[in-house]
Amino acid sequence: MGAQIANASMAAQLPEYIDNVRALLRRAPGTWRLVVERQILATLLPALSGHRARLEPDLWALLCLCLDGHEAEPPALSDALWERAFTAAQGGRNSSDTLPAAYPRAARAVADAILCLRETGVFPRPLVQGA
Repeated sequence: MGAQIANASMAAQLPEYIDNVRALLRRAPGTWRLVVERQILATLLPALSGHRARLEPDLWALLCLCLDGHEAEPPALSDALWERAFTAAQGGRNSSDTLPAAYPRAARAVADAILCLRETGVFPRPLVQGA
């Protein structure tokens, strides 16, 4: 039960985390780049769990940050933009495919999390029991 509370709390704090990361990177982008990417990969994503309606909007904003950097504002999510962003993340490119992604490993991981949400309705992917 404690893990569920922690995971729900992490999901609720995701918008604040994104705002804080943007502010931190505005002050010293070079200093925090590696820290931000590793934090997303090692701490943030493993601690998240929830359903699509709760997580997808915030993960979309995080994916846009990972692809295009802290100055870019996320556009409204659509299926066409999602497909383009997913392809970009898998290729390590930004959303317009003109430059490398700002945080390529984190972008790929966040895109995979959104794909899981879109396929199963929840993140992380449910475990198959009794197989």
